[in-house]
Amino acid sequence: MVTKEELQKLRRKQMQYNYIILIPLMILFSLVFFLVSSPKVFYLLLWIMAILLFMIEGYRYFTGKIAFSRDMKRLAEYEKDKMGEKQFYKERKVSFLTQGLLVIVIGVQMLLAQDEEPFFTDGAFQWTMAAILVILIPAIHVSVKARAKRIDEWDQEKLKDYQKNNIKRGIAAFFIAFFVMIIAAGVVIANL
Repeated sequence: MVTKEELQKLRRKQMQYNYIILIPLMILFSLVFFLVSSPKVFYLLLWIMAILLFMIEGYRYFTGKIAFSRDMKRLAEYEKDKMGEKQFYKERKVSFLTQGLLVIVIGVQMLLAQDEEPFFTDGAFQWTMAAILVILIPAIHVSVKARAKRIDEWDQEKLKDYQKNNIKRGIAAFFIAFFVMIIAAGVVIANL
């Protein structure tokens, strides 16, 4: 069993590891975003990044090696015990499938992108995207902290109910995004 002090230490390390991964990814994304003028190349590079993340998630899902460090393995074991093995692996599966859908969506965007048009028509759009990237890091931090708090404070039944509702919301959001993308694709194709 994990003590409260050990759990706090593990949660701090979890945030540190997240930043070690997240900040270089954001810098890479920003460089690609601001330096690439072709929509096809931008989406290709974004698609490659998504494929790499999908492969990492697939490795973790299919091998059961859910953590790359001893500390994170200990934290994952704690979460598995707290959530229940079935719910824990269900969460891993949803994460894996979500990464797969992201690869598909970005791939479709890449196929629909047209190189004739400039990717950015003005600087305002670039600054809007920069602001989104700056907001994204704290948003991810809050999300990870909220998930950790739920796991640490809730019982298995409450976690199970939350996960069911969260999956339903995720499916609804996916279909809304999918239909918006279909409509956008129709508009692009109609203007060809």
